[in-house]
Amino acid sequence: MKNVLIVYSSQYGQTKKIAEKMKLWFTEFQVIAKLADVKNISNISLEKYDGIIIGAPVYAASPSKEIKKWIFANKGILSPKITGFFLVCLNAADKRQKARIAEKQILRKFFHQAHWTPKFTAVFAGALNYREYNFLMRFIMKNISRSAGGPTDTSQNYELTDWEKVRTFVRDFSEGNPHHIFDSLELCEGEVIFEGTLPRSV
Repeated sequence: MKNVLIVYSSQYGQTKKIAEKMKLWFTEFQVIAKLADVKNISNISLEKYDGIIIGAPVYAASPSKEIKKWIFANKGILSPKITGFFLVCLNAADKRQKARIAEKQILRKFFHQAHWTPKFTAVFAGALNYREYNFLMRFIMKNISRSAGGPTDTSQNYELTDWEKVRTFVRDFSEGNPHHIFDSLELCEGEVIFEGTLPRSV
């Protein structure tokens, strides 16, 4: 693989930061990576890239609307290519088993809707930007973080991304070793449909 396009959407900046780190680490594996905000991608030719990675934050248990719309519009080009997809959400920082189940289900549902399954998938923890949230959002995110055993001091921000996990994803994509957060898109025995709302990402 010689070149990769990383398409992302980001509200508070953490998904963009992860994409930027990916671009930097791809150079270690002799791969040229280009970044593209999904809002400004109309003039980019997808055909010329060997691989395409798509990153999205989570809102209300679903990838961002901009990313979903873009994938639906371009799945004909994406399907034959080597593709990767990563979600960014606070859920990934939750160590409880039900958090892993929720991640599987949000991906399984989205891939089913899109009729597209990438060879590489991952979920990365985002950040808690308490100082940037409005009062209501700060209150909601504090309660979500508390329930997961996370930080609750709203006077500061917290970056929760596991950067080694991100680098491993880049390495596997560069070397062609399929990378998934789960072995199957089917529910495992004992898993139940997640009916709550995944924490927002940034």
